[in-house]
Amino acid sequence: MEPLLPIISTVSILFVKLGPLIFKGYDFLKGVDDQIRSLHRELLAIECFLKDVDSYQKHTEGVKNWLREVREVAYEAERTLDVFVNDEIFRYSSADLKKYIERTNIGTDITKINIRIKEIASRKLSYAVGGVANDKEDAGYVDQSLQAWRSSYRRLDDDGHVIGFLSHKKAIFARLSVGGEQRVVVPIIGMGGIGKSTLARMVYSQVSQKPRVDGLSDHQDSQNDPSCFVSEGASTSSTPVPFGPFDFSFWAPATQYGRVDEILRSMSKVVRTGVTEEELKRKSCVDLVKEVYDYLRDKKYLIVLDDVWRTELWDLIEVALPRNRKGSRVMLTTRSLDVARHASPGSNPYELEILDDEQGCELFLSRVFPHEYRVAKPFCPNELKELGEKLSKKCGGCPLALVTLAGLASKKEKNPIVWLNLLKNVNWEFSDTGRKCLDVLALSYHDLPYHIKPCFLYIGSFPAGSEICVSKLIEWWIADGLIKPREGEIMEKTAQGYLDELVRRCLVQIVKGFNESAKKICVHDLLHKLARSEARESQFFHFRTTSSLSSSSDFRSGLNPEVHRLAIQSTKEKDNSEFHLEGPTNLRVLLFTNSGGLTCKPIHKVRYLRVLDLEGMNPSHVLEEIDKMKHLRYLGLRKTKLSELPSSIAKLHYLQVLDIRDTGIRRDKEFSQLSTLRHLYLDYFQLSNIKSFRDLQTLDRAAAGDWIKDLGNVTSLRRLTMSDVSQYYRTTLSEALQQLSHLTFLKLIGAQLPVNFIAAVARHDCLHELKIEAKILHNHIPEHVAFPRYLTKLTLVNSNLKSASMQVLEKLLSLRILILKREAYVDEEMISSANGFPQLQHFGFINHCKLQSWKIKQGAMPNLDSLVIDDCSALSDIPEGLQHVATLKKLHLKMPQYFLDKLDKSKVPHGCSVIDSNGSKPREIILTGI
Repeated sequence: MEPLLPIISTVSILFVKLGPLIFKGYDFLKGVDDQIRSLHRELLAIECFLKDVDSYQKHTEGVKNWLREVREVAYEAERTLDVFVNDEIFRYSSADLKKYIERTNIGTDITKINIRIKEIASRKLSYAVGGVANDKEDAGYVDQSLQAWRSSYRRLDDDGHVIGFLSHKKAIFARLSVGGEQRVVVPIIGMGGIGKSTLARMVYSQVSQKPRVDGLSDHQDSQNDPSCFVSEGASTSSTPVPFGPFDFSFWAPATQYGRVDEILRSMSKVVRTGVTEEELKRKSCVDLVKEVYDYLRDKKYLIVLDDVWRTELWDLIEVALPRNRKGSRVMLTTRSLDVARHASPGSNPYELEILDDEQGCELFLSRVFPHEYRVAKPFCPNELKELGEKLSKKCGGCPLALVTLAGLASKKEKNPIVWLNLLKNVNWEFSDTGRKCLDVLALSYHDLPYHIKPCFLYIGSFPAGSEICVSKLIEWWIADGLIKPREGEIMEKTAQGYLDELVRRCLVQIVKGFNESAKKICVHDLLHKLARSEARESQFFHFRTTSSLSSSSDFRSGLNPEVHRLAIQSTKEKDNSEFHLEGPTNLRVLLFTNSGGLTCKPIHKVRYLRVLDLEGMNPSHVLEEIDKMKHLRYLGLRKTKLSELPSSIAKLHYLQVLDIRDTGIRRDKEFSQLSTLRHLYLDYFQLSNIKSFRDLQTLDRAAAGDWIKDLGNVTSLRRLTMSDVSQYYRTTLSEALQQLSHLTFLKLIGAQLPVNFIAAVARHDCLHELKIEAKILHNHIPEHVAFPRYLTKLTLVNSNLKSASMQVLEKLLSLRILILKREAYVDEEMISSANGFPQLQHFGFINHCKLQSWKIKQGAMPNLDSLVIDDCSALSDIPEGLQHVATLKKLHLKMPQYFLDKLDKSKVPHGCSVIDSNGSKPREIILTGI
């Protein structure tokens, strides 16, 4: 198909630029306003049409050609307006502006664009009728062909076991076992290809004691059995389980049916024997719901809804499933967190995770050597084992990918040379089976709202396997114009909503750690490849490696006009390559990721550039023509070794983000008047002036100074990190902090701080995270000192607090994460009181040399999920009473061996994993004892 997102996003951006010209009625636009209004109307019509077309996954060649024309003219219109719609033009007199319009022939340019758009628009209906309208059937065909391909990897013996899934099956059994006579709904969630249907089928096959009733015919069942990724050799006998047997069992593949009435008709066909297809077709949804409901009213049933994409589908099916207090159970699999939570709002969905390296390798090799795996272990020839491990790692623990690659390897000669060649040439995007695997994952991408699709494709600009900084990603989105403003909401919050949507759809994952909010995300390698593949196909993003720079002529002679976004990644840890770019070019985004010290020569004639990130590069006078980049919104210079900024940076009147962390820059003279800045990342130096930054939301690594007296006027500030804080600023800083009511994050660094700074933000309900890296005056937080009411994360470093202060912290009702580092606590004994820290989920106690004993009283920390004890040299044993913290799931220990040797089962809660964090790779400790 011809991807639409670059076209839709460009057309949408144009409206933002056209709006002021149309609705403010400037006199100087006479003679041009008609063309602008006409352009606006035509683009609006095209955008509506594009949104409709975007819902189809397959296009005819005629539609593809039409879409390419739309894309070209949309980008041309944007470039024209980029030159014309500039805040600076509104500062001149009408007479001067009129001369400007006449001199630049802007009216003629817009007229020509209008003519082209009308010609293109006049052809859309014929394409819509001839190409798009028929695509509904084609789209269904594509889905069925993918389903058939997936099923070819699922036809396995019934007496199989699923590698790496035994613990998951036990966990689902445990969830199904609670609830007694109540109807229980258990959602299983995860990314595409991770084995959700497999897990559901494992459970379903074992617990449906009576003959299984499926929404599939016998032939279909054998072709579409979702118990894929199974390896022969073990038995899945139908042993009795606490919540069975069931009077009625039904498996409904929601994706295959697609429509609710089809699912209901299939169920009705089973509950009413002898009914004909014609009779079923004549029944309405209401009749079908009543028929199924009446049949199930007095029965104990087991229903599985496989691959549910919409909450609406659940709502309509759920009406037919009576809550009859018979002990009925419902399982559903989905890629959407929204669907899972909607179906079972009172519980957390069961999230299926990828296989570890060992499990992945076993699954891969068991499918390459199925007969050998059944009869003997080891079952893989020694000369292939290492290559098998490397091949399996290419799949990133995704079962679908492992089975796909194993199917490919099983058809090849089994010798090291052939496998080594396969390893070197694994390319998911350009092989038939690999492409189909990506297509399965792409279903999640195609299901995204159209305005979020380009945001997902930005993920491909980062190196595979990297952790992605959320704030940087969001700032790129905004600077590129991908975030539509919402009334009453800052764009950063809207963008965060876009990211949350990607998380809820299992397209990206939050990097788990001691964070209440997502600060870093990661993406599975296959989804990263998908993002790059879709971005490349749509020409939304182009990617280069430094190894291709010397052989590519694109950069010396100017980029292809169709290249609008370019990401360059170094292939070496230390890279001596040079990057040259000679314009003219239509480039709007230039990113260097993992640059490895790549040298960037001056960039010329890039007048449309909006995002420029040079992190880690040797810039070598790259900023010589920075004043020509008038549309620049984002300038990232982190780790560039620059010692000063050119004075011409003051001409960047649209600049929103400036990042000069880890550089040699130590003054703000060049950018102190840039009033458009929203996010400013410094390198621990004092500001000379902050009065201009009225819209500033992030101020990072600013050293305390006289500028603090004006800080209170920057009321838009959300995040503040300040160093060199001392008692000298006790009054001015406290007064300023009281005015910053929108703060969500505050970090203060200094030698010694009074508690006044905490009291200054006590009324800030938005403040969720507080970090103090300083000794607290008098080593004490008095009981009368109030903390922000909704503080969820508190980090204290070098604070030298004693036991009385811990009693104050224990009373923070909203606190979920507490990190104490480097002598934040200096008493020899610590007691966690009963009912203390009522909401605490994560507790990190790191680098303390004085603590000798820790007692946890029964009832303390009733919601604790994970505890970290790291480098506490005087502590002789884990906390006394820890076994009473029943919610504890993980205990991370980075302690000497003699400390670990004392551990036994009686000292930790049942079901808690103990992790030895010494060494480069954490390992779980198997405890002995009672």
